[in-house]
Amino acid sequence: MGGQDSPIVVITEILGEQRATRLEFQKQIMDGEPYLSDRQEVDRPAEQVSVLQNNDNAIISVSAAFSAPGIRAISVDHIQPSHKNIRSRKYPLIRPVYLFTKGPPKGIEKKFLDFMLSKNGQTIVCGHFCPSKDKTPAHDH
Repeated sequence: MGGQDSPIVVITEILGEQRATRLEFQKQIMDGEPYLSDRQEVDRPAEQVSVLQNNDNAIISVSAAFSAPGIRAISVDHIQPSHKNIRSRKYPLIRPVYLFTKGPPKGIEKKFLDFMLSKNGQTIVCGHFCPSKDKTPAHDH
């Protein structure tokens, strides 16, 4: 891949925590196989990104929301993990997030959902997830 001929440092979330991103990666990419024991466990995704930025041989699996200067999301089958490719499900490593209500949303739940789908709500979503709408205030990553 163009880097040094050095061992790869695998950075994961703390395995005992059973966090969704790590579990989904293990299921989709590792066919359920366990992580190697020589991995480096780091508590939160933002901390994992910081460790990655300071180690040229490290690799992490985090949500697209944690992209940062100096790190690069990996293409799969030549498909970039852009918001457009994630929304269309063209990029294969996705994990949708769903909101559920008991029955049709009404009252405060409906107001919340309407806000989350509004321009202001999607601005918040863009800071943490791939936006649910094509036209958002954030640039496509």
